[in-house]
Amino acid sequence: DMWNKINADVYRYRKFHWAKITAAAAVLVIGFSVFYLSPPALDNHTFTNTSIENSKLFTEDHYDLQLSKNSTANIDLVNKKLTFSGDFMITPKRDFELVDSNHNVLVFKAGREYFVSDSPDFGKIVAFQKSDLAFLPSNMQIKIREQFQSI
Repeated sequence: DMWNKINADVYRYRKFHWAKITAAAAVLVIGFSVFYLSPPALDNHTFTNTSIENSKLFTEDHYDLQLSKNSTANIDLVNKKLTFSGDFMITPKRDFELVDSNHNVLVFKAGREYFVSDSPDFGKIVAFQKSDLAFLPSNMQIKIREQFQSI
């Protein structure tokens, strides 16, 4: 009779012990999946390059941005808005769209390089792929190459 009582107590202890281990493992797996497997948060950043000689490179989670001299840019991926002055090059790491201050929708595809400008030389806000640079007039090509030494 005593042996049966000991076996029953050991069985209850093992059952309770495994229940605690299972609960702890479930909490660990849920915590890991929420922290590591959740999609990256969108961001809102303002960039400034006050240099009058060199461009400046910024690296973010969703894009790389190179500002020309004396330029600013505010990229708000949360509200899909773009405000800027000057010229910049952007290399998206994922696809996204932005709306500029003139309500133009700019579509950026991952892995491509884009040049964006509000220069009076163009007369309006322009955005084009770096590969399209060859189709611009030579004086504009030279100006862009001077601003961004990496082109």
